[in-house]
Amino acid sequence: MFEWLPTLPRCEDGPGLLDTRYVSGCLGVALLVDGKIYLDDEDGDVVVLQEGKTKKVIAEMKFASSVYSTAVPAHGVLFISTRNQLYALAETQPARP
Repeated sequence: MFEWLPTLPRCEDGPGLLDTRYVSGCLGVALLVDGKIYLDDEDGDVVVLQEGKTKKVIAEMKFASSVYSTAVPAHGVLFISTRNQLYALAETQPARP
């Protein structure tokens, strides 16, 4: 999947925390939500990283077509739009008896 990560600057002093070269184009921006960084690319890959100084991959997802925009969080759901579909990702709630 991801063979690249953009530079993610530290607000205090500016040097990058993660920095490698791009292999595929990234058309959205990095999204930071609940301590997780979401990155996507035009190959349809989405990677979720743990916020912090070291690279820790939490999840990787491959979609059938290009992801052209930043993921959007709303009401406990993460929306990811590909070239031709919209996905709504959420934790499932246990069924009530």
